[in-house]
Amino acid sequence: MQLKANMKKLAAFILSLSFLAPFTAFAAVAGVNYEDMGSAFTSGSFTSGSGTHMAVFVCATGSSAPTSVTYGGNSMTLLVSNTSGSAGQNQFLYGLANAPTGGNTLAVSPSSTYEIIASSFSGVSSSIPDATGSHYLASASSITTSVTTVASNVGIVACGSSSASNPTQSTGLTTQILSFLGNQALFTSSTFPIVSPTTYSMTMTGGGTTGQLILIAASMAPYVSPAYHIYDIITSWCTWFL
Repeated sequence: MQLKANMKKLAAFILSLSFLAPFTAFAAVAGVNYEDMGSAFTSGSFTSGSGTHMAVFVCATGSSAPTSVTYGGNSMTLLVSNTSGSAGQNQFLYGLANAPTGGNTLAVSPSSTYEIIASSFSGVSSSIPDATGSHYLASASSITTSVTTVASNVGIVACGSSSASNPTQSTGLTTQILSFLGNQALFTSSTFPIVSPTTYSMTMTGGGTTGQLILIAASMAPYVSPAYHIYDIITSWCTWFL
């Protein structure tokens, strides 16, 4: 009788837990590696890193979009671009979620056409991009673009080019690497992560010189583990032990 009464109490306790909200675990998006792959790039080794839920992003500067960008033999997706420019200064941002870790071959076709900067981040959702932004100015000393983020705790990666001088961070940006030729840069949002969904603005200058400016960007949401419910967990335990 006592066992039966205890079982009733346990059943009532488990039932009370069913009204609690499920919980999930969030990974933190973090930059791992940034590398200037050079101009007239064809292929080379890029090390994504050893983190979990890796994503690789490639900034390409050229006249038109590459016909193919691969990392470790995996095709990368064109996330955002701006082709309003001239003189080979157009910008293209490619991404690959669930990217292989360690050193792998990055290849761009057609060969010897693009200036390439590669980057990698850990803790990234398999659904990229979260949102994008793009802006072009034919003649200016600074340029602003914005991204209206959807998820919480996102990071932003941005590609900028300047026909006149070095692209330089202003507000909302942190420079991670400047290309060898000096006319392209890879940035991240200076707020990293961006905790709540918002319209996030970023401004880049042309290094104090007026010229053609392009700034494109994409946000990446963090990896989120499947939802677990305390009710389901305890029910499973009871099924196992009783």
